[in-house]
Amino acid sequence: MFNYRTVYDAANRTWYGATVQPVYNPEASLGQIMFETLARTPDRVIQRDMDTGRSMTYAEFQTKLIRFAQNLTAIGVGKGDVVALANANSENVAPLACALLTIGAPFNPLAPGFNEDDMANMLHATNPKLVFCDADNYEVVRKALQRVVADGEQVPPIYVFECSRSDVNHAEDLLKETGQEQTFIVPYLGDSHKTLAVILCSSGTSGAHKGVQLTHSACIQLTILYRFALTPSVSFSFSAIYWTTGFTAMLSAFFNGGIRLITRKPFNEAQFFEAIEKYRANMIFTPPSYANAVLAHPQMKTVDFSSVQFWAVGGSPVPERLRDRIDALLAPTGGRSLNAFGSSEVGNVAIDLIKRKPGAIGPLGPNVTVRIVDEDGKRLGVGEEGELLTKAIEAFGGYYGNEQASRDAIDADGFFRTGDIGYIDEEGFLHLIDRKKDIFKYRNFHVSPSDLEAIIVRIDGVRDVCVVGVPDAEGGTDLPAAAIVRRPGAVLEASQVREIVDEQVSDFKRLRGGVHFIEELPKTDSGKVLRRKVTEMIARMNQFSQADTAGKSRTWYGIRMVPIYNPKANVGEILNHILLRTPERIIQIDMDKDERMSCADFRTRMIRFVQNLTDAGLRKGDIVAMANANSVNVAPLACAVMTIGAAFNPLAPGFNEEDMAHMLRLTEPKMIFCDDDNVNVVSNAVRSVFDTDRPIYVFESSRSNVKHAEDLLKETGREEQFVPPHVGDSHELLSMILCSSGTTGPPKGVCVTHAQTIAAIGSFPLAKPMTVFNFSPLYWGTGVFMMLSTFSGPSTRLITRRPFSEEAFFEAVEKYRANFVFMPPSYASQIVRHERVAQVDFSSLRMLSLGGSYVSDGLRDRLDRLLPNGRTYNSVGTSEIGWVTSDFGKRKPGSVGTPTVNITIKIVDDAGNDLGVGEKGHVLIKGPEPFLGYYKNEEATRTTIDERGFTRSGDVGYFDEEGYLYLIDREKDIFKYRGFHVSPSELEAIIAQIEGVLEVCVVAIPADADRTTELPTAAIVRVAGSSLGAKQVMEIVDGKVSDFKRLRGGVYFVDHLPKTQTGKILRRKVLEKVLQLAEKNTVTTYV
Repeated sequence: MFNYRTVYDAANRTWYGATVQPVYNPEASLGQIMFETLARTPDRVIQRDMDTGRSMTYAEFQTKLIRFAQNLTAIGVGKGDVVALANANSENVAPLACALLTIGAPFNPLAPGFNEDDMANMLHATNPKLVFCDADNYEVVRKALQRVVADGEQVPPIYVFECSRSDVNHAEDLLKETGQEQTFIVPYLGDSHKTLAVILCSSGTSGAHKGVQLTHSACIQLTILYRFALTPSVSFSFSAIYWTTGFTAMLSAFFNGGIRLITRKPFNEAQFFEAIEKYRANMIFTPPSYANAVLAHPQMKTVDFSSVQFWAVGGSPVPERLRDRIDALLAPTGGRSLNAFGSSEVGNVAIDLIKRKPGAIGPLGPNVTVRIVDEDGKRLGVGEEGELLTKAIEAFGGYYGNEQASRDAIDADGFFRTGDIGYIDEEGFLHLIDRKKDIFKYRNFHVSPSDLEAIIVRIDGVRDVCVVGVPDAEGGTDLPAAAIVRRPGAVLEASQVREIVDEQVSDFKRLRGGVHFIEELPKTDSGKVLRRKVTEMIARMNQFSQADTAGKSRTWYGIRMVPIYNPKANVGEILNHILLRTPERIIQIDMDKDERMSCADFRTRMIRFVQNLTDAGLRKGDIVAMANANSVNVAPLACAVMTIGAAFNPLAPGFNEEDMAHMLRLTEPKMIFCDDDNVNVVSNAVRSVFDTDRPIYVFESSRSNVKHAEDLLKETGREEQFVPPHVGDSHELLSMILCSSGTTGPPKGVCVTHAQTIAAIGSFPLAKPMTVFNFSPLYWGTGVFMMLSTFSGPSTRLITRRPFSEEAFFEAVEKYRANFVFMPPSYASQIVRHERVAQVDFSSLRMLSLGGSYVSDGLRDRLDRLLPNGRTYNSVGTSEIGWVTSDFGKRKPGSVGTPTVNITIKIVDDAGNDLGVGEKGHVLIKGPEPFLGYYKNEEATRTTIDERGFTRSGDVGYFDEEGYLYLIDREKDIFKYRGFHVSPSELEAIIAQIEGVLEVCVVAIPADADRTTELPTAAIVRVAGSSLGAKQVMEIVDGKVSDFKRLRGGVYFVDHLPKTQTGKILRRKVLEKVLQLAEKNTVTTYV
């Protein structure tokens, strides 16, 4: 599982639980995580209602969540609005609660059995915008609300579940169809460490209930133990979501893939037995009093408890005799009791998950810190009794609306005073004896908006101002940003505001988030500025250029989205979690053999590769070369290598011996994998590079003289015990070393970290199940991205070992109903010209993504006409950064789209100065996680990454006023004719439109032996049967270009253009071919 021990720091007299990274990103919102989970397995059951016998699938739950969210938003419920839920566990309460979490409205769950005084106390404290209740407590809630609402103020609406009365608002009315369910997008709520999710009630055992504030990230931490559940649970307790145990049980289904059993009824032994025997609950919770009543019931002797794995008991002291009886009952079928202690404020503190020790609660839970202090606050050591102070990894947010209680509850070091008396023994087991907004941070500095507003409002031309904190491009801190309303006629500019503010404030208060001029500030009816609306407005504006005339912030941003998976975790931990949660989902289909692989099968293969490779000596930091086509076991192997902490270097299966040797010499892999048809090339390359033998494993080979990769899939007998290790810092540990494209020189090794890989998985969750396909092996970034997409969402990846052919593509869309396909334009061009294309059924294909080289609008027009239910998309990506741009929003002729999620782009001139809208320059890119550079190539790394952390893409382009990027050419492709810059892609775009041209590549050949200048030259592949001549081409081009762009190097007709395996034209090979033809003078030229 993990190093489940309490660690004692004797010098500081502090105890620490095991450090465990959550699988999901604490920066994500619960709504993001829930939607990712619900979309992944729509047919799986998430909830069973024992009272009605009805089951609810993930798809049904998601639909109800969306409708609640949309209808609540329509009646004015928004982020920050509190909603009270005084409900028992009826079937629609959980979808409602999750809808509130999704739209950012914190809910306050109240005990459905509260009396009027308790109900009024919490309603007064939280002042909810809406209240939900049940038919049987409606009158109590109504009277309590009337008590707390001041005279003249409106009583908040009350919505009642499962009620037949005609004089109330029915909660089910908020489940009406909206007609917009399919377009719903989970809103971004801001910093999850600051965004309130729920206001739980403190236990109230020592006074009136208080409202315990938990953020979205704190709620994610509550579920940390669920990541170790190897099988989905069927959980049951009588707790309503008012109780922490009820609330965490509701969340658990999203983190462990389990089923939650619910009932509206209070505790009764008959229903407890029903949960175990009829519904086969395997994880149950009861307080000791319920457990005693169950064990004393006459029916006990005949009840089948064989399904129960864990019976957790807590909430009050648990007698050892009670545990003895439970353990004796469950032991014959492998179950046992658990003792747990926690609080609403900090979550789980201790649990004896591994070992039971008489009189003890157990060792500390993950990420928990504990101190024991005396009455004077002095820290105590092992075995010394005192007050228990606890601290979770997420700081306790205090009590809602009760600053005094918040101050009293937290000490100077941020520890929560539990009021419990206890000690920790020498083994680290806890023993309990008795009981005893507007301000934000920039890099840990507190920033007061009112201080900045006081300065800005005095500037001539400012009528109104609001300062807020907006997330920076990396999501690591909040940047001060100002929204300003100018006075009529004022010509105030952003640069002036910044200069004035910079002169009067400390560095951390500078307006790094931008200065934005708007028509009006959003306000309430009483004139109070709605800061959350301002923050949302600025976040949207920050997706595009700041239009800063001083040139200080000329930057374009993609939509900022917090990845749902934790970038501090390792890839193996994330993959294992995803595969465990959806075991029956088909993740891969082998088109060549028509074989399907489930997530469970994929995980088993991955685990066996991990365990057998580890036995073979593979360790963290090692490198594995993979020269493989897309055969059935290649993806499980790649995932296994990353899980171990080694990095895989995918090589093109078609590499010649020279290219293969180049990469082997660079990466020095510990072992190599290849296929049967390239084993000789790989073996020769290995012998030419290494003095000693390196093991070569061959996939799908019948040879007797090789190591068979399939031998590493043998059973180990340890599969069931497998838990992926945490292998180090994900921001430094390499997951893979990709090859740069190599179109203009030998490939370089692109270092990709675990954090980058996790960001790629978590930033693009696919909302709907999709079947995805491309021809790329893992050697190409598009091949890796397609593999990772099956973890990003509920998609199935089609694989084939075959190289591109039109018939294989038609098979993917007709037989296997591919929904998403990526291909280079050269493949697409062949498809639209195929004789059978008009008869192919393209109805399944929703997204045809094109990229890798220039994509003509004419080609897109022809493809779009073929797709009745989809369209083409122009995309740009790099091995260094990943997916960079796409025209998802709308298609604009000549554009490659807008920056994708969490991508930041700048355009700079030759001197590195930032350029603005419409200005052409070098394209610099930054992803959500930093690119480390090229493997063992410091010089290339230095020349590629600038001082601000941006990667030089090598492209030349510009942004238009709508934030759409246009790429003009590659820096290395552009050449000069007599001092004039010539863009090959511009000429190619013209020639490609000429009738009879199938493909074209423009290169530069030397004008003479001294290379005094370079001549534009075209290599053309004609359409079959075409009689197109060189003179015709030249005349058409001459009529459309300036003199210096004329094809003075000539026009060459060739049978084919040399390409990479994914269809990218190899310009250096084209140039070699043209130069060979030039020597034979088989060309029409003029100078």
